[in-house]
Amino acid sequence: MSPSGVFSAWTALGGQVITSPAAVAAAPGSVELYAVGTDHAVWRDALTGGVWTGWKSIGGATYSAPAAAWIPGSNGVWVFARGTRRRVLVQQLPAIEGLARVDVVCFDKTGTLTDGTIAFDNLIRLDGQAPVDAVLDGRFATLPGVAAEGRRVTASIERVANLFITKTVWATLLAVAAGAMLLPYPFLPRHLTIIDTLAIGVPSFFLALAPNRRRYRPGFAGRVLRFAIPAGSIVAAATFAAYYLARAAGLPLTQQRTAATLVTLTLSLCVLVLLAMPLTWRRIVLLGGVVAATVLFFPVSAVRSFYALELPRSEIGVTLLIAAVGAAALIGFWLLTRRTAGAARGP
Repeated sequence: MSPSGVFSAWTALGGQVITSPAAVAAAPGSVELYAVGTDHAVWRDALTGGVWTGWKSIGGATYSAPAAAWIPGSNGVWVFARGTRRRVLVQQLPAIEGLARVDVVCFDKTGTLTDGTIAFDNLIRLDGQAPVDAVLDGRFATLPGVAAEGRRVTASIERVANLFITKTVWATLLAVAAGAMLLPYPFLPRHLTIIDTLAIGVPSFFLALAPNRRRYRPGFAGRVLRFAIPAGSIVAAATFAAYYLARAAGLPLTQQRTAATLVTLTLSLCVLVLLAMPLTWRRIVLLGGVVAATVLFFPVSAVRSFYALELPRSEIGVTLLIAAVGAAALIGFWLLTRRTAGAARGP
């Protein structure tokens, strides 16, 4: 329409579109059109200074007519359309205030929605230093290292979480069982210190720093609980069995607690070995050091006295047998879990 209020003749804008266009006026004297082309991408044409700039693709894979909106006071136009999975895709044209809302930049590996590249016209560092050339030139050679570090962190968190939550499960179950049967708790705090230090605290520190190339897989919480609850239940059952049998045999309370500590420490080390798989020479050294430290608690009488340890000599065979059965149960559970997980992922 001309300033006199008379419509001008129709003007062909070219292009091949399959939806009705959406029009928005983002500035005085300008009009922007958005429509879906035959490639299902959203295309834009703009009237600026009385001249149409021509159709340009802004990407996307849409199956509905787009809708456009302009927020007064901003330099950006919002475009909405229904995507391939019936979800809404949002495309905002460059606006300086939009950068403050960006937390994660994602790429579609198929190239359907994006080109898979990042381009910067200019970069100004707040500390006054020169911009990083890799960012301006698009040379992201450091990304493989960043990805490897991310994999190490996520996989290590899962491994360490398995250790700690397994301990939480068996400690809780033992507390419930001892309380229900009105028995003394199977451990003194110093016994828990031995177990926590040798089977959880020190090993988890080194395992968390170890490299891990396993790719990220969703379902972190579910995997941790599927391992920790059964493993913790096995440890709790074996520990309580050793503790109860030593008590039934009339052994002193110190020997009863020592039997429980031996079984729990042995099975906790078994859990540690399973979570440390595959074993490397560094992990073997770590496990060997932990086992050696465990053995050193018993030869020196002063150490035994300080930690209130006294071997149940008359029931040592039964205690070790319970520990062996518990270890076999843990290994069997671990093998079954791996087989089930492998079948779920498929070939």
